[in-house]
Amino acid sequence: MQLEVTLDKSKTYVANRVGELTDFANPLTYSLISKIFGYRGPYRKVLSKFGVGNYQDSRDYLVYVYGRIYSDLAVESNIILEPSMFELTLEGRNVVNSVIPAFRATPKQWAHFTQKFFKELHVFLKPQSFIKQAANAYEEFSATLARTISVGHINTKDFLAQYEHIVFISYLHGLFHQYNNAHKIRTFTDDLTRYVHESDVLISGTDAYMETKFSHWRFEIGYSAIEKYDFSGAQIPWHLEFPQVNAPESLKVEAYLQCLRNNLRFKTQVMLYFLNKYCVNLASKHCFENYDLLTLNELETMTDDYVPLLAAQTADRKIYEAKDKRALLPDIINNGDIGFSIEGEHLQDAASTAAWYKGISCSPGTITGHVQYITDPSQSVQSPIAMFPNASTEFTKHFREARGLVFKTGSPLAHGAIVARELKVPAIILDVDPKYLISKNVTLDGDKGILYIVNEL
Repeated sequence: MQLEVTLDKSKTYVANRVGELTDFANPLTYSLISKIFGYRGPYRKVLSKFGVGNYQDSRDYLVYVYGRIYSDLAVESNIILEPSMFELTLEGRNVVNSVIPAFRATPKQWAHFTQKFFKELHVFLKPQSFIKQAANAYEEFSATLARTISVGHINTKDFLAQYEHIVFISYLHGLFHQYNNAHKIRTFTDDLTRYVHESDVLISGTDAYMETKFSHWRFEIGYSAIEKYDFSGAQIPWHLEFPQVNAPESLKVEAYLQCLRNNLRFKTQVMLYFLNKYCVNLASKHCFENYDLLTLNELETMTDDYVPLLAAQTADRKIYEAKDKRALLPDIINNGDIGFSIEGEHLQDAASTAAWYKGISCSPGTITGHVQYITDPSQSVQSPIAMFPNASTEFTKHFREARGLVFKTGSPLAHGAIVARELKVPAIILDVDPKYLISKNVTLDGDKGILYIVNEL
């Protein structure tokens, strides 16, 4: 894993390729994500059980550029999709998953494709068997979390082992989600939300707790300020009961898996806190302060003799990371050209000569208009873009009325962010004083997580 890379001018690098984990990260967070998606990591390991990807390929496809995570698109396609006759291509600014034409496929790809087909067919022929496996995975993760809370920390190896359960449940959910979409079983985008509201911890009332206690644990921010909260004594539902799903039979499996997946995402944020405690303990042994600028491997192999070298490395990385603070990095890098603009100069489109604010992307899409700041649920939405103090459930009706959403606090897994994605409404998290926005015409870019100031009203 390299933290500073020389980009190959013949390749294409694309951001937003690690699911909902993060887009921006510090070195410590990036090293964890590299382990999740890298060689022998939980992501590839679970996918290989479904006939997806080449588990034996030792290459990594993620790269770290000034604090942002990119994928080498050709390598990702080669490792994950091409073995089973699919490939990733870039159409405009969108990454498309397409089937490799039969005449181009090799015999090995045909064999792999056939294996994948029958493995997925087995899932649909015996869904209850896989539902049971998902339930067992959920139980094991929950039991491990209970032990982790008791002990007070979890090491990297054990965390990655538990992450396999999230990948397994997420992949199963994806299969049934695609099946229901393909057969037009689901007719409304909020069907599942309606049926699982009481069981899905990410879209129920528990979400409000997440926002007040977990928002600073987002991967985007990395691991910092753990002294603020002592989660070990917090009264939150560590041991959630199995979700009871009141949905039509045709949607029940997908809805159930969505509950398991989202509830594990919630529990993962808790587990990350204790992984961070493990990192703090390692750094404290050697009185090392800037441990967020180390990788997990460096932290776990640190010795007193090694500390001066690591201190010099982190000083260099701090300078490298600082470039991200004043850089607008593109979503796609071609010809090795990062092409970012400094101090907000030379920005594209409506904000070419305007100020801008960098937030966190929650839901893709773009909308231009003026901003209304809503602090009371009794207020009505009267502007194209609505800004809220948080993304909690009390503002749900407003999320459906606005054409663009800005949350002052929250996370990509908060209630408002999830609803925005379901409704396909552009949304970002942006911690900025509303007084700088309400008198201006703005462009909200949900893909980049940026809000551009177009002009004064």
